[in-house]
Amino acid sequence: MAAPGRIEKQLFLSYAHRDNQPLLDGQRGWIEDFQRVLKIRLEQLLGEEPKMWWDHATLHGNEVFAGVIDEGLGRSTILIPIISPSYRNSDWCQKELQAFVAAAENAGGVRMGNASRIFKVVKTPIPLEELPPALQDLLGYEFFRKDPATGRLRELRQDPSRIDPDYLQKIDDLAEDIRLFLAKLVQDRKALEVSNGPVVYLAESTSDLAAERDRVLRTLRQRGCVVLPDQPLPLNSGPRVRELIRDLLRRSKLSIHLVGARYGAIPEDETESIVAIQNKLAAERCADSSFCRLIWMASGLEAADDRQRAFLDRLRNDSDAQRGAEILPTTLEDLETVIDDKLRPKKEVVAMPQPKQGDDQLRYVYLLCDRRDQQGAEALRDFLYEQDSRLEVTLPLFEGDETDLREFHKENLVVCDGVLIFFGEATEPWLRTKLLDLHKAPGYGRERPLTAKAIWLAPPASPAKERFRTREALVIQNFGSPSLDALAPFLVQLGLEQKR
Repeated sequence: MAAPGRIEKQLFLSYAHRDNQPLLDGQRGWIEDFQRVLKIRLEQLLGEEPKMWWDHATLHGNEVFAGVIDEGLGRSTILIPIISPSYRNSDWCQKELQAFVAAAENAGGVRMGNASRIFKVVKTPIPLEELPPALQDLLGYEFFRKDPATGRLRELRQDPSRIDPDYLQKIDDLAEDIRLFLAKLVQDRKALEVSNGPVVYLAESTSDLAAERDRVLRTLRQRGCVVLPDQPLPLNSGPRVRELIRDLLRRSKLSIHLVGARYGAIPEDETESIVAIQNKLAAERCADSSFCRLIWMASGLEAADDRQRAFLDRLRNDSDAQRGAEILPTTLEDLETVIDDKLRPKKEVVAMPQPKQGDDQLRYVYLLCDRRDQQGAEALRDFLYEQDSRLEVTLPLFEGDETDLREFHKENLVVCDGVLIFFGEATEPWLRTKLLDLHKAPGYGRERPLTAKAIWLAPPASPAKERFRTREALVIQNFGSPSLDALAPFLVQLGLEQKR
């Protein structure tokens, strides 16, 4: 494939030489006629002569084929395979297809948005399952017609004795689609050259969030981001849309998913909505630590049907669905603040020195709480401060620039010895989000495991709190006044003996 900074309008014609044998002496072969007419039509549409590579002689030996790859496939933007029984049976044609796909993957992928770099021309039809997988989901250009009287297939060809309008129409369709593809390729390359900003995947959402998605899209573009997908996702093929989403996610450093009350459209041959599919594939992408994703849903969101209810439950409670994600049940303004934080170049986090701890060494505790529980958390902080001189307790900040507040939160997760989550008036989604933050601490710069993790279940009491269980942290039920006895398991994790 052409290097990313160059556009080489190179077309590689892949065919079986048997298909170019003329039926009568003195005539040109089908392939030779096809490439000549296509080249002329492309030159008329492009305003310049297209670079079309096609092999005039039969190839022999690996050395010759390697030269073909270097000379033709390696610099080609588009592959035009001529499908027939002979193409199916040709080892060289299969090697050409494999070499083109491999070169394309190294240069950004076989697909560009919804369009493929492979333009399949069907000279003589063969069963779909007999085609290589890379060609099976392409519609192609059929250069044959079916006789309505007999049901027999007749190849379209360039006949010197008369003009076949169907043949010329097919050539024109193919040439116009190639022209549009090359124009889009040039346009996208220029856009990328103009914008050196980060590439962000903004997931397609349901219609109830159209206004919110448009707002986030504007926010990203204002910040100089290249936003994908840049055209609607194809819903008429499940395998095709999955392949396209994976390709777009590979090019992105961040994905943003807006989740609403509706379940969304289900692509053909799929059982999950396009919203759920994008979330699942983004979770797969999170295997790369350089990639992250944000899942936003309005606070108090309720599903419109059972399918969406089940999907929301998975997002809120299933670790696989949450993999690598920050779940944000917040306002849209808060989401935009988090996006700014993700796109901002990371400052180096300098961790506090960690001296070897003895019994009298201070332990730093990060007492996490929601704004609604600030008063109760402050009372617990004061209790700890008065009861044990070996504890230094820090609460989150609630006033100031949102980015600064998040940086303070991250730095506390990096330097503290233990985290105590105060759960009183806050919602369970908030609690789950904070538990997820503990997993992200190494990504923020933490170099050693947390020695203590606990959840302080504070008033008001509720059946849900009484039933609450997790293996992520100690669970301390304390619906009355704070006591050292209740805190004893947490203090033991910190390496402190309870003072009497």
